[in-house]
Amino acid sequence: MHPIGPGLPEHMDFANAVVWNVGNLCNSPRQTNQSGQDLCISEKTSGNYPKFPSLSSMAGFVECRKTGTNESRVAAIWYFENPVECSSAEEQLSAYLKTRGTISPIPLDLTSEIQSWKYTGRKKPSPILEGTAYESNTTSGYFFVLKKAIMPGRDDCFIEYFGLIGENNLSAGSSDLRQIIAREGNPWYLFSGQTGPLS
Repeated sequence: MHPIGPGLPEHMDFANAVVWNVGNLCNSPRQTNQSGQDLCISEKTSGNYPKFPSLSSMAGFVECRKTGTNESRVAAIWYFENPVECSSAEEQLSAYLKTRGTISPIPLDLTSEIQSWKYTGRKKPSPILEGTAYESNTTSGYFFVLKKAIMPGRDDCFIEYFGLIGENNLSAGSSDLRQIIAREGNPWYLFSGQTGPLS
């Protein structure tokens, strides 16, 4: 995801302001990434992902499908201009998640997934991302909080979610999500050292 927020080029449609790297549209003649990622985008929407609280007016998500199957995945993003809004959203989201399922901090080791992508022109990223694992009956996945995400001197923040849809076995779908996270992390900001779990 390449974030675009206030102070940068303006996009009212947040879903289209974000460049999603997870795949092409499912109805495109080229349904998969050149890299061979076996996913296509079935839905791209501006707004808050409906399985979670409304956290920001600047939000978007994509739902992806493994080609040839009904297995669906989601990548969602919420943008905040300042740390106060971000902290408030983290607290609201954490409280909500605890009533719907289980959450736990997790160091996600993406060594093998990162090695499968070419990070040309960028500093080689750390293979460890600190995040929050979430498991519930309707969706399970990983949350990450990215602070000072866009450029030096800005206090903006993103919350990101990479999850399974309609599945509660995070271990079974973890391989797919790790590939998506590594792919989306290709932009420098996900591996900038500012990434952490929900507070």
